Amino acid sequence: PPGMKSNVVDANRAYRFNQPEKIDYAARLAHLQAMLRFKKPIMSPAEFEDQAARAREQIESLPGCANVFSGVHLPVCAPRYPMKDIGKSLDRFLLPAVGRSYGAQFPDRKFKNWRSGELMRQVTVVPESRYATFVGEIRKSPLVWWHFPRALQGFSIGADREQMAALPTQFILAGPVSTSFACIMYPDVLCRDGRVQALDCAAVQWRGPERSLCFNPSDSKLGFGGGSLSAGEYCSGGVLVLRQA
Repeated sequence: PPGMKSNVVDANRAYRFNQPEKIDYAARLAHLQAMLRFKKPIMSPAEFEDQAARAREQIESLPGCANVFSGVHLPVCAPRYPMKDIGKSLDRFLLPAVGRSYGAQFPDRKFKNWRSGELMRQVTVVPESRYATFVGEIRKSPLVWWHFPRALQGFSIGADREQMAALPTQFILAGPVSTSFACIMYPDVLCRDGRVQALDCAAVQWRGPERSLCFNPSDSKLGFGGGSLSAGEYCSGGVLVLRQA
């Protein structure tokens, strides 16, 4: 993009997510509930679908955003989650749930958290990502949002962050908490095999400004770990938009 200081490479379109033909809100919500091992309902399927529809209307009304749903788009929800430390929450709660969901979808494959035990107090939000808004909102109440996983394919982590300044303020760069919930709900889409994009969690840094985090699917496993900030033709930073009150 014009004026971009950080590195961007051409996206390899052989790596792609497949948009579900139809979203089964009840089934996706029930799967999330089961993988999180929540007994109390997060919300009703009707509430999930209604809030997703309202969020879509809000997004499509934004200037220049009418065609955003022509790309891969997934409605995601999450319970109220008053986390204090993102890394601890990932290690102890979210990534184990990602592993259970992945194993349920692909029984012959394994999930590997390459940073197990190395996340607590090591994951911080990058201000320009707007991810602090997401973290603040999920601490207060259940959330519904639209996740656009391939929005920034080929962008380096720095370019992901730069690009946010050009997007409407409602758009938030994807980070590991929101992406974990998306992977729990859509393992068949986001973690299908080695021909889907690696999911950059560019909204955060890990252990310092020179590293971030990502989910890396393959034909035999799903890995989660820390990576460099470089651009990759098969890597994609995602964006999300919350339902506005």
